[in-house]
Amino acid sequence: MSAVRQLFITIIFASLLCSCGEYQRVQKSDDYNYKFSYAKRAYEQKRYVQASTLLQDCVTVFKGTDKAEESMYLWGMSNYENKDYQTAGSIFKSYYGRYPKGKYAEEARFYCGYGYYLDSPEPQLDQSETVKAIEELQAFLDYYPRSDKVSIAQGAIFELQDKLTLKELQNAQLYYNLGNYMGNNYESAVIVARNAIKKYPYSKYKEALEQGLPARTVSFDGKDEQRYARDLFLLTNKPVMYVCNVDDDSAVAGNKYVDAVREAADKEGAEVLIIAAKTESEIAEFDTFEERQMFLNEIGLEESGVNRLIKKAYSLLNLETFLTAGSDEVRAWTYRKGSKAPQCAGVIHTDFERGFIRAEVIKYDDF
Repeated sequence: MSAVRQLFITIIFASLLCSCGEYQRVQKSDDYNYKFSYAKRAYEQKRYVQASTLLQDCVTVFKGTDKAEESMYLWGMSNYENKDYQTAGSIFKSYYGRYPKGKYAEEARFYCGYGYYLDSPEPQLDQSETVKAIEELQAFLDYYPRSDKVSIAQGAIFELQDKLTLKELQNAQLYYNLGNYMGNNYESAVIVARNAIKKYPYSKYKEALEQGLPARTVSFDGKDEQRYARDLFLLTNKPVMYVCNVDDDSAVAGNKYVDAVREAADKEGAEVLIIAAKTESEIAEFDTFEERQMFLNEIGLEESGVNRLIKKAYSLLNLETFLTAGSDEVRAWTYRKGSKAPQCAGVIHTDFERGFIRAEVIKYDDF
């Protein structure tokens, strides 16, 4: 078995040497048709660095021919596929500037803008590249309104506009946090927010900005968008729960005042919990769990308000607990919902996470 494996590795190594040797010969060759043919094959085989190097030479030599146009386009695509979006964008611009009605003009304009979109930085950084991406994608839509890539370009533009809005909101939040320090910064915060509405009318934040709604009312589909929103650390993006303290008779279903709170909470994406403080104080006086449960059953409740408050608060914060038991104590540890066993072990001690080996699982009923 080891001999077969060694032979297999030898064959692969020999193939790589032959491939590298051929590429070096192509580089040194004066036959540009041969270079062009090899570069196209390298591109198809996803050897984009080799393809880019050879195609760059072909563009100049084939100037004025159809091969020059194809060479320039494939040169740009080689850099695009290699995730060098800035270089690719520059080449695509040269392409559609030189061949405005060329065979690949539509693709060149699209990939130019979409490459800048993929290279767009996070909101807290300079957004010049984001603006450039929007301009290129908008130009693509203007030139090719019936392209099959229109929906992709539009979606990218909306996402980029959201990012610029987040940048503006960060600035507004900064002014707001400064308060009256060295002037009326609250007024500056309002001005920045209004400008964001005017600049980016299609942003997901438009309605929230205009109506003064909390940030948590705006939902995000993509993970990147969710991360951008979290990076703002907006106070109104924090989860909120309204706890309504009612009389004993309203402890189960609430009353008209609770209904009013529910209506307001629904509009801003908040939670509502009904609790009767007097009832809770009575529950606390019982010595045993059985006595407390009997009292709860009599008044129509399954569990105490304190328990419901703790559970709902944990749910809002996306938290859960696990227990550890020893001879001295039983202890509950809090972790973020969805965490894996190693991360949960790290809650107890970071060494547990680094040295984690395995977790043995047994069902509660079996245990």
